[in-house]
Amino acid sequence: MVDRRAVGADPAELHDPHQPPGPDKPQGHKGRGWMMILCCIPMLALALALALALALAMVLVATGVVIVAVMCTDDG
Repeated sequence: MVDRRAVGADPAELHDPHQPPGPDKPQGHKGRGWMMILCCIPMLALALALALALALAMVLVATGVVIVAVMCTDDG
């Protein structure tokens, strides 16, 4: 097996994840997980609230249509 480090591999591929990045190296995605959670949870809550409101509106409209249909039938 050939060691890629000996063949001249890209230095970006040789990064050790256990070593902290140097001052000239980018930090990567460190710290973005909390930002995604803080942004994602309210958006999911809003989407759920809108879906529930839509479902409630559909039930109310369907109930109203059934009531009007029953009232329009002539028993006489």
